[in-house]
Parts: sequence; structure tokens; C-alpha cells
Amino acid sequence: PYPLEGVYSLNDLGEPEPMIVWNPGFPEWEQKILLSPGMLSCATGFPGHGKTHFWQQVWFQIAKQYGFPIAIMSAETRPKPHVRRYMRQFYWAKREFDLTDHEKQEADDWTHENVKFIIHPNTRPTFRFFMDSVESAWARYGIRAVQMDPWNKLESDRGSQRETEWIGDCLDQV
Repeated sequence: PYPLEGVYSLNDLGEPEPMIVWNPGFPEWEQKILLSPGMLSCATGFPGHGKTHFWQQVWFQIAKQYGFPIAIMSAETRPKPHVRRYMRQFYWAKREFDLTDHEKQEADDWTHENVKFIIHPNTRPTFRFFMDSVESAWARYGIRAVQMDPWNKLESDRGSQRETEWIGDCLDQV
């Protein structure tokens, strides 16, 4: 009857914590796609086809619906004016051109409180810089999700590692 390390019967195992899931807020999806803390999502595709805009909308909707802050590292798109414009449009569900100054300010106030931007001072972020910034934003602001876009804007700090090994190590750390 000596216990075996790593081998258990069903009754030896505790019940798992209930999984937290976030619905991205598209009624047409009918709960077909859910996101969750600790989950990594990767979007690939041709440049200029809306990946960034789409994921910013997904995270905006989740942050607004569930009431928590997010962080965005937008290495190709400047927070002002581009991301600000998207946030205004998402907030009011209409084009920025059609917003009043009061509506713009309300959306900007929401963005100020709920979206933190990760920006490298020399526009040359490394993976370590990104991870340290995410950890700091979590500790200071309680972010629950982060969007990093695009991966290829990270400066390689892999040393003598092959690229595929470095990417694998980075994904393990995320």
C-alpha cells in the first residue's frame, strides 16, 4: 500500500475550480467561441486584413462586459490617434466622425480607466520587456488580458538559440 507519486485514483483527486469564460460579445457566435484567463490566442493572416482591429474589438467588448482592465501592446498602430479612434467607435457602436465631443470624451475616459498601453521607450521591445510590462500592469492596474500585436515587432533576445526554440520558450513563458 505504499503511495505512488503521480498515480491517483479518481477519489484522490479534488474537484477543479470552475472555469472562468468570457463571451466576446458577438451574439451571432452563440457561445461557440469563449476566451478564458490563462489562454493564449494567436491570429495569423495577410497584413492589412483587420486582425488587429478585430482583436481590439474583442478585448474591448470583454473588458466592458466583465468590468476589468486590459493592456495592449500595439507596435505598429499608435494608440493616438488609431487605437483611440477604434475605442471610441466600439464604445458607441458608431463611426468616430458621427460622435459629439461629449461622446468622444466619455469614450476616452473609459479607455483611460480600462486600457493600458505597453510602449517601449525606443520602439524596440524585447520579449522580456513585454513580459515585465505585463506583470507590472497586472500588479498596478489588475489587467486580466493583454493583446500583443504583432509578434514580429519584438526584438530578438534569443542569444544563440534557434528561432523556433526561442519562440517555443517564449510561448511557454506566456
